[in-house]
Amino acid sequence: MHHLVGSAEIAAMLGVSRQRVVQLARTPGFPEPEADLKTGRIWSREKVAAWATATGRTIVGDAAPGSHTVTVRSEPLTVRQDGGS
Repeated sequence: MHHLVGSAEIAAMLGVSRQRVVQLARTPGFPEPEADLKTGRIWSREKVAAWATATGRTIVGDAAPGSHTVTVRSEPLTVRQDGGS
């Protein structure tokens, strides 16, 4: 399973504002987002944590599963596009 986080979860992890996360995401070396959704970009929690550790940042909080972390299923998901049920 992959654990994904958005800017709010990264802000909580690093103890910074969401605006600061936007700035950090533009810096060289910050992990590339796993996806760019209509609601915003999402990153691998593990990659962000590794980046934070490598750059000397302290992880002050955790985007714990069940709070705001999105868990992606490892098996394929079929989505119907015809609007039917």
